[in-house]
Amino acid sequence: MISTNIKKQLIMRYVIISVLLFHSFFQISGQIKFEKGYIIDNSGVKTECLIRNLDWRDNPRVIQYKLSEESDIVSGSIDFIKEFKVDNYPRFVRYDVKIDRSSSDIVNLSKTRSPRVG
Repeated sequence: MISTNIKKQLIMRYVIISVLLFHSFFQISGQIKFEKGYIIDNSGVKTECLIRNLDWRDNPRVIQYKLSEESDIVSGSIDFIKEFKVDNYPRFVRYDVKIDRSSSDIVNLSKTRSPRVG
């Protein structure tokens, strides 16, 4: 049989661990915040704003931003945004480029040196 003292200690440990895990969950989820930056739209207009920094690894398709701390969150598609930057992070610039669509199969290669772009 486990004494009541040991039971109380075990319960107290579970409570402390639960509180710490619960607190750390909210700390981790609270890391995403709006930071100072700018957006340049397709017409070249630069807008200073607060951008929700998701610490992107890949090119984002949509970004969220606010014009001020008190304003509503706006979602902007990258189709309408030419460039954006969060302070102290790399800037993201959208370019339209031609990509070589030549076959990688040696049998189907053409005799010309110029790439087939599309």
